[in-house]
Amino acid sequence: LDLPSQAGIMKAGVPVLVGPRAPQQVLRAHAARVGSPYFTPQDVYGQFMQGEQGGAQDSEGLEDFDAENAHLARAALGLLRLEVPGMRDRLTSDHIDRGVASRPPCRYQVLRVDPQTTKRDDLQGGDTSNISPQPAQGQESDPRRVEVVLDVGHNPPALTQLLAKLRRSYGAQGEQGGTGDGRPLRFVLGMSRDKDMGDCMAQILTAPGLKVQHIHLVEAEHPRAASPSSMLARALEMGLPEAAFTAHESGAGGEASSVSRGVQAAVREASAKSASGAGQEGEEEVVVVCGSVFIMADARETLGFDEPKDSDVIVEVAGQHLKNTQELFPSGQK
Repeated sequence: LDLPSQAGIMKAGVPVLVGPRAPQQVLRAHAARVGSPYFTPQDVYGQFMQGEQGGAQDSEGLEDFDAENAHLARAALGLLRLEVPGMRDRLTSDHIDRGVASRPPCRYQVLRVDPQTTKRDDLQGGDTSNISPQPAQGQESDPRRVEVVLDVGHNPPALTQLLAKLRRSYGAQGEQGGTGDGRPLRFVLGMSRDKDMGDCMAQILTAPGLKVQHIHLVEAEHPRAASPSSMLARALEMGLPEAAFTAHESGAGGEASSVSRGVQAAVREASAKSASGAGQEGEEEVVVVCGSVFIMADARETLGFDEPKDSDVIVEVAGQHLKNTQELFPSGQK
């Protein structure tokens, strides 16, 4: 097996923690060559965190990527307690429990959105009044709101995990492990040019146990972003049906971005489809936004979050594989 590029983080004398889905044999051999102490979560739980919460888990048996990531994070904090003098007293099990329980945005983040107020012009100043948490178990959802899932899954392995979690949440009972009510899904997908776009789109459209209705193709404001037209062309090359896609190209200056228009369209259409099936169990469409971390700032801003964004200079430099920003400018200029 080829050595993954991520192996470059290994340094002599610095411990490395490797998750269960990585090529263990190759990475362990490389760690030995560079002198980096090599650990898996099982090593940490077995040697240094015995008796603590989570110590009996086996991350290889975790189907939920979120649970697997939490397992890895807990093990990483366990290593920190081991390696840093005095950290065992300062970083307690309670600190670890609370930290691991928190989640960054766009990691299977679920919202309910009012379809009438998704336009960015209506949401200046970070107004989040159109956003509400999921209804409590046993409580009826507001039919005026559309459920939206934000997730940064951006390649075939990550999408496999995302689709599995969507299947557990929204797949019909008893179908391919589904435990939900069989609700239809509408995707907003933006990807980087260097990812396997065709495989990802085919994976979504043909996902077993899920009712995928449509895919809205969008483009992030980033140098590495694939255009919606190129994504659509790749889908057609793969033999995927053109009717399953809508390409939202970037507009002229001053117009809403491709991502914003795609999210707005998906929420409106999901709302319209849900209204036409009102009263029928499982007919409320869910919008899933995924494919690249680069589309998430625009998507969240469109949904009412006061989202910080990089300056134009940073956006221009990002993804260009430059050593530093000085390479963009003539000598003496800043």
